[in-house]
Amino acid sequence: MDELVRKILNIENRANRMIEAEKQRLSDLPKDVEAILDAKKREMDEKSQQRIDRIAEAESEDERVRLEKSRQEFSESSEKLSMLVEQNKEKWIEEILKRITSR
Repeated sequence: MDELVRKILNIENRANRMIEAEKQRLSDLPKDVEAILDAKKREMDEKSQQRIDRIAEAESEDERVRLEKSRQEFSESSEKLSMLVEQNKEKWIEEILKRITSR
């Protein structure tokens, strides 16, 4: 009988230790979940920032390309205007002189 009681007490002690271990594990669970959530939030923030950086870089590149195109168009227009002035300079001078002297 004593042997049976001792076995029952041993089983009960092991069960209590198992319950305490599980309680400890479960009590740490909110901390673990919070740490996991924090890590996921940081990861999402980093990915979001990377996306924002990529978009900003693409927009910046688009702006650079548009600016370069505008500069090229201005340069071409300026060259055409210079050529036009050079071609018509004498004609315009004569026209201006005519107008001045005809008054």
